[in-house]
Amino acid sequence: MGIMKSYRLFKETVGGYDKIGATAVDFKNFRRDLKAYIAGGDAQMVIDKLFRKHETCSAFHFEYDVDDNDQLTRLFWCDPVARKNYAMFGDVVSFDATYETNRYNMIFAPFTGVDNHQKCITFVAGLINKEDDESYAWLFRCFLNAMGISKLNAIVWSHYLEPADFVMQWQNLMAEYNLESHKWFTKIFQIRTTWIPAYFRDLFMGGLLRTTSRSESENSFFDDFTGQNFSLVELLMQFESAMDSQRHKNADYNADDEACYPEFKTPLDIEKHASSVYTLTIFYDVQAEICAACFSCRVLQVEELDDQHNQYLVKDNRGMTFTVRYSRIQGTATCSCKHYMRIGLLCRHIFLVFKDENIRKIPDPYINPRWCKTKLLKPMINIPDIDFDAVTAVEGRKTALNRLWSDIHYCVAAAEQKPDLFDGFSKVIQQQKNILQNALQSNLTSPQDQIFESFYGASAPSNITVRPPQQVHNKGGGKRIKSALEISIEQGKKNKRMFKTCREMGFHDSRNCPLNKQ
Repeated sequence: MGIMKSYRLFKETVGGYDKIGATAVDFKNFRRDLKAYIAGGDAQMVIDKLFRKHETCSAFHFEYDVDDNDQLTRLFWCDPVARKNYAMFGDVVSFDATYETNRYNMIFAPFTGVDNHQKCITFVAGLINKEDDESYAWLFRCFLNAMGISKLNAIVWSHYLEPADFVMQWQNLMAEYNLESHKWFTKIFQIRTTWIPAYFRDLFMGGLLRTTSRSESENSFFDDFTGQNFSLVELLMQFESAMDSQRHKNADYNADDEACYPEFKTPLDIEKHASSVYTLTIFYDVQAEICAACFSCRVLQVEELDDQHNQYLVKDNRGMTFTVRYSRIQGTATCSCKHYMRIGLLCRHIFLVFKDENIRKIPDPYINPRWCKTKLLKPMINIPDIDFDAVTAVEGRKTALNRLWSDIHYCVAAAEQKPDLFDGFSKVIQQQKNILQNALQSNLTSPQDQIFESFYGASAPSNITVRPPQQVHNKGGGKRIKSALEISIEQGKKNKRMFKTCREMGFHDSRNCPLNKQ
């Protein structure tokens, strides 16, 4: 938000320009002084702020690296709430870098997962100044250190294809267009196991099979909080604001799980059972599969394999046929579509078999804990040095503070509507204000520098050991320099306007007026 918009918004908050206590120029000067306060100590202020966070809570983890000139080159940080979230939902992680988030063109790299509401959730974030193997390797080592793990398990055409079917169709396609000897197609075919979804059918992907869309969604989310002119201190502040927004939405989804009751579309008990264990978002996906099992699928054939197993041939509304093997003794089933293996949720083909077998509840082995309601969640990953009770207490204090702000705004708005109560409320507020002033007099009578320190959460360093990074040129950073011809063509399409300084028609302004050169 710009300075003038902030000025006008503040006017609406206090009730008039005469009640602001400052002019628009004062607002502009404050912004100028705020930027000057950072000058030269940007990186050091960020490091100092992260050190204080670690001292306050030992579960806060961060690492950084500098070059031979003591300039910041890499930065990684992760708060305890994010580490807790990784313990809950870190079975699948998406990683992607984004650009133009700060004035130094450092690359911003968040690690993203999917929570139990199928929404993006940020685990950690990092900044690097180069897109090279060494920088990314350093970032992943920091990630492993923060999460207390030794290594990642794996790094990841119609996903209904079997690998053999893919190979056959690929060879037919290459032969049809005479591309068998094409170098690029030959090379990517050799590494097909690392990028063809058919080879990931037996891996749980938690809805992250198409990681690009998840990463782009996460980058779009951060675009609302970052800008190419931000200092590192401002970037860190905005990142924390983004995390507050993301976690607030997650809390809203959790509240909806407890307060809302979905509408059932079938008389099956298994649908009611699904609503009791899954979050609303996940339940609606499961409900769609149950409805499809009832209304869009049919059993073509049932074969008794032995005394314990039946094999069903199921055809769905897409005309595709799948095989479901059902164990009567164990009450379990597997389907050739492997939907459960990839997503962790049962498919319509298995639900059809369960309906025919009169199964009233989803068997426990098929209730993936990561999709359950928050109150039923348990950590899937053990992080050694994190106390989940302490993290919950930190979250509780922040929630209480937010509730206090909400109560204050409500009381002010209510008192404004009730003139007979306004004076009494004002006296109570004044009394509490006096008490706080006496207790925090040193803070409330601080000079401007201490106001800036409170705003940034870090003081201007007296000794700088970590210098701001050099402005780097990475992919996605900067804009193309336009030629004089291109600029003149673009200006020719605009309407000229008269300027007060020179009283001439043109495209310039008071800063580059021709009269200034005379």
